[in-house]
Amino acid sequence: MESLSLNLRLLELSGIVEPPFVAGHRWRRSLFSLYMATSVLIFVPVLLGELLAFYHFWGDLVVITNNMFTIVGNLTFYGEALYIIARRAEFMRLAGQLQHMLDNMPRAGAKQIEIVGAAMRRSRTLTWSMVVAVYMVPFSWSVAPLFSMLLSGDEDVPQETPLEAEDDVEEFWKSLISIMWLPIDATKSPVKELVYAGQAFVFLITASYYTSVNTVFVSFIVQVTGQFEALLTTISDMDQAVRAQMDGTTRGVALKWLGRSEDRDPHELHPYFVDVIRHHQAIITFSRQLNDVLSPLLLFYFFSAQIMMCVMAFQMVLTWGEQNNFLKFFFGLLCVLIGPFFFCWQGNIFIEKSLNVQKAVYNCEWYERSQGFKKLVLMVITRTQRPVQFTAGKLYLASLESFAKMLNSVYYYFAVLKQLHEE
Repeated sequence: MESLSLNLRLLELSGIVEPPFVAGHRWRRSLFSLYMATSVLIFVPVLLGELLAFYHFWGDLVVITNNMFTIVGNLTFYGEALYIIARRAEFMRLAGQLQHMLDNMPRAGAKQIEIVGAAMRRSRTLTWSMVVAVYMVPFSWSVAPLFSMLLSGDEDVPQETPLEAEDDVEEFWKSLISIMWLPIDATKSPVKELVYAGQAFVFLITASYYTSVNTVFVSFIVQVTGQFEALLTTISDMDQAVRAQMDGTTRGVALKWLGRSEDRDPHELHPYFVDVIRHHQAIITFSRQLNDVLSPLLLFYFFSAQIMMCVMAFQMVLTWGEQNNFLKFFFGLLCVLIGPFFFCWQGNIFIEKSLNVQKAVYNCEWYERSQGFKKLVLMVITRTQRPVQFTAGKLYLASLESFAKMLNSVYYYFAVLKQLHEE
């Protein structure tokens, strides 16, 4: 599917969608299933260790908020992957319907084809932007612990007194990619390397889930917006296309056949406008089906993103002046911020394009057409007064206004956390 080729490739690499070369080969399918099972099995002890850290370091607001980011993030993005796997048939049907709509676009001229191509390029640009921003998080969070282990070599934790040893062990857990606590001595090789490798693997898998799931839905929205843009161009070219049918030597004969313009329309106008209506209905139907799949996922994502943005902003304030930690939390905040922003930004453009259909229809030369044509125009204008939009449950619209409300909520939660820390 050319329209979503990059996004489907990311889904295949992350293990959410089965790659084409796996089908029909038992051993390849077994390896693919093993890869998916390994991703979940490694996640379980990492999640358990992070949850135990909540209990072990309870009362330390810095540790609790740090852990909240990794736990909420891992649960969210693993949950998104499982959601797509559970609704894989619906998802693949939507991808096929999008490609069919692109391949069978009514009245597709050079302008419309260029608009569709621009939408594809825009979706690829947004996809790569999110990939780069998101993968900065596992890179920035894993480099410092890796260097620390390489520089420390095989040195054991000092054992002067039991109290000092316990403090060193706690500092070790805090120095990993995510703060964990396990009832084993992980300060010695090879346990500490295994713990680090497990955390790094989970972070990479989480980043792949985040980018592949969210970018494919952003690409859906961008390309359906491109369909609205192509439809607007088709409507604006309608009068010119019909007028071209009457140019040249046949114009006088056509006018004689038509008589008064209020009684009859050019023979090409009615099927042209019917194609416009069918295209518009196809876009609306597809958008509703896409929203049915996207809405529950978007609600869960928006809610968890607000929690992660809040704790990352809190950590940035606490680590102001500590360059390494500050950059780590900055990339974490950027990673969480970019996803909701892309959804709301593109969702806002989508709403605007859907509302522009009524303006484009009204601006055509309907006043020179028959009563039947005027009734069709009135029907289309009446329908387009209700914008087509994507929602997150029944709480949010995918719009910039909703994004601003989310940021206001994040600031409120951040102020509460800051006050608790100061007290």
